Amino acid sequence: MKNRIILVLFIVSAAAQLFIAVSSLVFNERILSNGAVYRFRTEPVDPYDPFRGKYIELDVHRSIITDEAYRFDEGEKVYVLLKRDEDLFTSFSGISEDKPSSADYIKLEIDYISGNEIEFKNPFDRYYIDEDYAEEAETAYWSESFDGETYIEVRVLSGHAVLEELFLGGMPVLDYLES
Repeated sequence: MKNRIILVLFIVSAAAQLFIAVSSLVFNERILSNGAVYRFRTEPVDPYDPFRGKYIELDVHRSIITDEAYRFDEGEKVYVLLKRDEDLFTSFSGISEDKPSSADYIKLEIDYISGNEIEFKNPFDRYYIDEDYAEEAETAYWSESFDGETYIEVRVLSGHAVLEELFLGGMPVLDYLES
């Protein structure tokens, strides 16, 4: 009887873990398939994570100036409105405590507030890449960051965002490395 209970608990635990993993993948794939595309310019940072492998650490401009900064607190989750410029690059254009009904937005956490400036935690800080390309991609990213143009494309749907691709010199990173 005791072995049966342990087996049932093990099966329930395994099923719960599988459900969580699959639902997360399905959620992100839904955003990648149906989300609107936004481009953010990036800046280089030097990375390595021994537990998660090689990646390119990204930094995007993630602050906003507002006369209403006093209304918000550090650590608070808010809705940040998105705006595309004439070059189709994205910046943050507003902040709200309430979910916007018509504009595209991302739900972000406030990192710090200084005067009228609010800076948000970086929502797109890592671009993971196959170990075989990691060193070459990082070198190319640093080079393009200073001499060319680097940016990411992000898919946004219902306040959630998923980083889709890193671009170097106007090309997806793997295409850039092959050329």
